[in-house]
Amino acid sequence: MNTMKKILLLLTSVCLTSTLSAQWLGTNPVYFNSGNVGIGTSSPWAPLTISSTSTSGENTGVALAFSGQSLPEIGFRFKANGSNYYQVIYNGSSVQWRNWDGSAYTPRLTLTNAGNVGIGTTSPNSLLHLDSDSNTDLTIESGPNLSSTLKLVEQGTGDVGTYLKYDGANNRFGIFVGNNSPVERLSILRDNGSVGIGDINPNTGNAPDPNRKLMVNGGITVAYGQKISYDKSYYVHAYSSYDASLHTEARFRNYGYYGVTLESRSGSLILRGDNGNVGIGTTSPNTKLEVDGIARFTGTNGFSIGGDAGQYRIQNYGTGQEFGFLTPGNTYAGIRVRSSSIGSSYGGLNAPTNGAIIQGNVGIGISTPSEKLEVNGTIRSKKVKVDANGWPDYVFASSYELRALSEVERYIKENQHLPDVPSAKDVETNGLDLGDMDASLLKKVEELTLYTIDQQKKIDQQAKENQELKDRLSKIESLLKTLTSK
Repeated sequence: MNTMKKILLLLTSVCLTSTLSAQWLGTNPVYFNSGNVGIGTSSPWAPLTISSTSTSGENTGVALAFSGQSLPEIGFRFKANGSNYYQVIYNGSSVQWRNWDGSAYTPRLTLTNAGNVGIGTTSPNSLLHLDSDSNTDLTIESGPNLSSTLKLVEQGTGDVGTYLKYDGANNRFGIFVGNNSPVERLSILRDNGSVGIGDINPNTGNAPDPNRKLMVNGGITVAYGQKISYDKSYYVHAYSSYDASLHTEARFRNYGYYGVTLESRSGSLILRGDNGNVGIGTTSPNTKLEVDGIARFTGTNGFSIGGDAGQYRIQNYGTGQEFGFLTPGNTYAGIRVRSSSIGSSYGGLNAPTNGAIIQGNVGIGISTPSEKLEVNGTIRSKKVKVDANGWPDYVFASSYELRALSEVERYIKENQHLPDVPSAKDVETNGLDLGDMDASLLKKVEELTLYTIDQQKKIDQQAKENQELKDRLSKIESLLKTLTSK
């Protein structure tokens, strides 16, 4: 009897649905205590079975349509016993999966209209946006001895891009970069953390070493101001070849107080850590650089020695005789010549002005110069520039007292030379200061100019007076001529 009622009720619902264009207009709830309900099918296999045969348009396949009119969001929820439940809603801009804990909603996953997916955030700004207030893990898990790969590729280019891959069979993590068949650029071994750069396994090659932490298949460039360091208790090796017959191993080692030593198998180059001496062709250098053989420098850069007190010397040990270029302390670079007989002298190059500065006296043609430059011979030059102070423009000042010519005459008779000019004896004894002499000569020329100007004024005055006398005489002669004619 109950089954018959359900069938009649279902037929009535179907008829009403067809009549009302599949719209439920009732206000009272409709429910069944048992059995299955089918929409689009006469044989429902679940409590609610929906079936459709549509293959085109917006209703293609099976669709559930929810319309909340002006409601802020619509959706459905999944609830078991208790107050907690899980809900899927659409708010007009995104679909959200969230759960209710009895007091508040917690968003778990968001899919926006733009296609962005957010986990832990309701406003994802990229295709996949993960956000968390605590430590976050992203796990890609594969079976034993299998691989897991995260690919970052360019759309429409196949495999062009970057891969992050864990190789379970070889127990290593790799970064692959390249075109259609990306090459492993970096690999990290799981067991010991060894790193290989440049398409290489750090524990393979001609010299496998499980303790090696870094192996590079290519060149290494260290940025300016940076360094490569190592544990002071171990060796650091660099191999150009591992063939023992070639002896091309270069080794950095640290032992005891000797510090760091750089050596080759043949001992052709030694850098002593205990004293900093370098030997080429010798294993026991006694100076900062000792070469057992001939040194040759080619190219266009020349030979350079630097340092706060750099020196380049050619000397005979034990005799004190040497010739060298040096920088004594923080002064100018210079030239040094020393022997047991003539002592030493220094010269320098002032780099900021590109000029030569001599620290001491220089003699040309003389072994005991007493001045900064002393030449025993003739100097030929197109120009000589002398710096002088007290240039005698003061002679033309109104306050300058010019000697009377009579006083100058008396001085010349007594001293046989002009005032303020050295005598011949002084020049023979002390030499001639070109700057002072030029100033003295200019002073005399300026004084002579003043004397000439004064004399010209007197001549002009005499000429004026003579003209006046001539005019008076002419008038007198004219008057006498007039008187005598009467």
